[in-house]
Amino acid sequence: MATIAASRTLVEVDEEGSKVGSRGSGKNSRNAETRRRRGRKAEGRRNRPSSPIPHPLSLILIPHPSSIPSFPSPWLLLLEVLLSHLAQEYRGVVANNLQLPADSIERMEQLESAQTTIARNLPNCQQPSDVVQLLKPFDVTLLVLVAIRSERSLRKTIWKYLTHWSLIKPPLDGNDLKALGYKPGPNFRVILDTLFAVTVDGTIQNQTEAKAFLEKTSHWSRFNQGVFVQGFLRCEETRVE
Repeated sequence: MATIAASRTLVEVDEEGSKVGSRGSGKNSRNAETRRRRGRKAEGRRNRPSSPIPHPLSLILIPHPSSIPSFPSPWLLLLEVLLSHLAQEYRGVVANNLQLPADSIERMEQLESAQTTIARNLPNCQQPSDVVQLLKPFDVTLLVLVAIRSERSLRKTIWKYLTHWSLIKPPLDGNDLKALGYKPGPNFRVILDTLFAVTVDGTIQNQTEAKAFLEKTSHWSRFNQGVFVQGFLRCEETRVE
């Protein structure tokens, strides 16, 4: 009887041990599956493409990017970024006390006015050419500082201007116009500016389309009051000097 009881106890212990082992094995499997899922998520984040609109502060890490006009040295640009977060009345004073270059001091003094002008007028620009016309007068580094201090939608537009729209060249230049029989004069600049505008806006993409566009627009003096120039003026209606 004692042998039978002992055997029965061993069997019960073995069964219970098996159950515990089974539970432990199941827990280990779940932990392993959790680790695999986390590993796949981490791998996905590593392989995820970078944002198409990097923060302009990333330009500090690129001293002379090939796609954007040259900037001040990285340390100077970083210092200007830090100064840009000071109150308006202190930026120029601190920049002057630090004996920064004259153009850096000027940017600190112009930053508030530039940001106000851009924030007020940029939403009125309906075409890329309107954006180019508005932002072209501003110093490139000043635009970077404005972008850093602006909300994402404005930063996105300024970034597109810096990296794409401002670098576009129209299919025809002044020599091409002379070859086509156009005589240099007051309207010559109007023609070139308009060719640039319709190129940026995607209306024309090559020389053939540019020539066809010129053929359709024969009265340039009248065209000076036309759609594209009006678009430029509309974008700058509320410009603050």
